[in-house]
Amino acid sequence: MGFWRRSSGPDADRTPGGDEPAPGSSCPGLSRALDRVFRRERPRVLLLGPLCGASVVFLGERGARVTVAEFDPPATAPPDAAEPPAPFGMVVETAAFDLVLAWDSLEFVPPERLREVGQELRRVLRPGGILFALMSLAREPTARVPARFRIVAEDRIVREAAQHAEAARWPHANREIERALDGIAVEGVHLQRDQVREILAVRGG
Repeated sequence: MGFWRRSSGPDADRTPGGDEPAPGSSCPGLSRALDRVFRRERPRVLLLGPLCGASVVFLGERGARVTVAEFDPPATAPPDAAEPPAPFGMVVETAAFDLVLAWDSLEFVPPERLREVGQELRRVLRPGGILFALMSLAREPTARVPARFRIVAEDRIVREAAQHAEAARWPHANREIERALDGIAVEGVHLQRDQVREILAVRGG
């Protein structure tokens, strides 16, 4: 894994040269992902999670072709189920995207199905494509309402309430995520001050 950092310090969210807090939360992993993906001509970006039109506009104005897909995590199968659960799949093309932004997604996947989701993410990424995921590290509460995220700058996001029902969540350990993302190499993890993890990973060829 490339790095593990924690946002800290009283001035972490202040505008450079000013006294007023900058809008939203610092998101250095997103900055790295966008810097790399926008070196490509008209990159394709998949937004997973609740729709946020402002994020679509932000990316589109910079030349990205944006696809939005709600993330419907797979269900946990009861141990005594007569049949296996339906396989997880996203209705998007194979090897189509230069960047997948997975907002509030992986932490709502049951542990026994995390690898299944990881391989579906690998399927939709192009070789060399980037996965950027956000997920909470906090172990309480055990259930939470998935949020939506508004990109306000290349390195800043605003977390907003979404019209979703509360869902069970699992704060997967980093090593569990790395195993599930087989074929997508985790380059770095960044821990924000509010216990939100940023995960940056790249699909191999």
